Amino acid sequence: MIDAKLTTLLTLIEAQSYTKAAQMLSLTQPAVSQHIRGLEQEYGIKIFLKGTKGMVLTPEGKILEKYARLEKALYSNLLNDFEAYRNGVNRFVIGITPSAEENIVPRVIATYCNQYPDTKITILTDTIQNITNKLKAYEVDIAIVEGHIPDKGLSSILLDTDYLCLIVSPDHPFADRKDVSLEEVKKERLIVRPRGAGTRHMFETYLEGCGESLQNFHVILEIDSVSTIKDLVQSNLGVSVIAHSTCISEERSGRLKSSISRHSAKSIWYVGKISVRNNCWMSFVISIALVCKKQVKFPPKKTFFPNVFFCFINNFILSLNNY
Repeated sequence: MIDAKLTTLLTLIEAQSYTKAAQMLSLTQPAVSQHIRGLEQEYGIKIFLKGTKGMVLTPEGKILEKYARLEKALYSNLLNDFEAYRNGVNRFVIGITPSAEENIVPRVIATYCNQYPDTKITILTDTIQNITNKLKAYEVDIAIVEGHIPDKGLSSILLDTDYLCLIVSPDHPFADRKDVSLEEVKKERLIVRPRGAGTRHMFETYLEGCGESLQNFHVILEIDSVSTIKDLVQSNLGVSVIAHSTCISEERSGRLKSSISRHSAKSIWYVGKISVRNNCWMSFVISIALVCKKQVKFPPKKTFFPNVFFCFINNFILSLNNY
């Protein structure tokens, strides 16, 4: 069981107030203070800086928070695994980025769960950085992201590639255009993903390669939700640059129009990766690589990708059972 004092610490960090933390924990304020003093005495550290506004952690406090979250995640995983074992269920958590959430990934996972009812999968959507942190903290078992996770402690494999594209409303002057220059896009009301999003990073990298910067564009909104971005563009309230796979259905139904720059694919391609915490689950990664290598001629994405993903799920579960 996780130390109650560590639970109090994490609640206090979240609440940023001793009074609020006491209410959330159904404790008295002196009890919360006593828990924090107990941690400081036990480890010989100061957790919070004095003389600052808000609850600012000291360097030692940040280290304690890191391991408190890790202990909390491990304890939660322990309880979940006990419950899964008693119920005969294979359970794990997949972290995905918003762009990955908009393409075929959730449908493949749902289809798999329907075919294998003894499997329970939880999907968490977040930014690449937060997903990386969750992987390290054992809050997520694997991740499927667009972009690259530059961490030597994680193993990954390429699942698919994609292109960034400019999307506009069917009523926009660019709707029937196959090519749109950056100079023309500068004059438009641009809606982009926030900093930290993989698609935003790839777009900015592409602009740098062209000698441009996002600061030279008329950015009116930064939104994390890809669905909201598509809705706003469909209403002709702006244009955006997103992964092409996330707007295929809207494009086919005529709700959106897109312009794809395939000649720049090497600079801005979508990278779908499966990342794991350590090498104990590398068997499923290797199996995917073998499947990919055996594909002399790749079938269409909608048939190839699910097959690879099913292979990944099967081998991942086998790896968990043998872990």
